[in-house]
Amino acid sequence: MPAVLIVWCLTFATYLLFAGTVSVHEIVTAVVLAGLAAAWAQFIRGCSPRRFAASRQLAMPIVRAGAGLFRATARTGKLLLKVAVAGGSPGRLHVTDFHYGRRNDGVQRSRRAAAVLLASLSPDRFVVEVDRKNRAVLIHNLVRRDHEPDPRWLE
Repeated sequence: MPAVLIVWCLTFATYLLFAGTVSVHEIVTAVVLAGLAAAWAQFIRGCSPRRFAASRQLAMPIVRAGAGLFRATARTGKLLLKVAVAGGSPGRLHVTDFHYGRRNDGVQRSRRAAAVLLASLSPDRFVVEVDRKNRAVLIHNLVRRDHEPDPRWLE
């Protein structure tokens, strides 16, 4: 039940944020839309054979990824401006290890999903493919990195 409430609140707040005005019509629309989104999320959650489980270990990587977005965006903008002026192709593919964890564990499943999402959140890189068999991922990088990513979080 808390997940439904979270989906409802986030959808309601997001709708009002993007609506740009707070009026009776917008609030009614936000309530209906949030209710539909919460019902849909609950329906999907009930039909899914795979279960995800949040854990405290997910919090810090998510915070770090959010905190680093501005710096990554500035770095990528600088690189793309340089490429627009001088030409070239800065993108490179990189294969790195990925700790897959137990396949049927909800916490590990959540960590894997968060790791791939967070690795692709930054504007300077994204995950192209996860190779479960070889426990590796293929990542496309625009900006060269000085360190090897953590195989649990890909950061």
